[in-house]
Amino acid sequence: MEIAGGFSLTLSPHFLYYLSKDLRKELITVFESALDKMAENILNLDEASLASLWEKYKTRMEHFETTKEWEKSVIIFFIINAVRVKNHIFNENMLELQKKHDKPQKPPKKRPDLKLVK
Repeated sequence: MEIAGGFSLTLSPHFLYYLSKDLRKELITVFESALDKMAENILNLDEASLASLWEKYKTRMEHFETTKEWEKSVIIFFIINAVRVKNHIFNENMLELQKKHDKPQKPPKKRPDLKLVK
């Protein structure tokens, strides 16, 4: 969480327990807003450009270090994968919708023109 003066504060999940209900709601709203802004920025990234970075961050992630850089590499790797998975799900669903749309509609069943013959 960014605090005046530009330094950040990492909060333990247990920290929320000690806050008032109103303050907890406000803090969660701040977190949601920050995550929403991050997601918006990530959605503006090009998958092809991200794909070119995938191997680099996979390699960094596989070589564990106790550094902030290693931690960021793990996050970046999973962001790249998240975009790839999102696009895959999106494309599958668009194809399915297209198939349904392109499928010719069956004419409604009519009652046959039959006459009673005795």
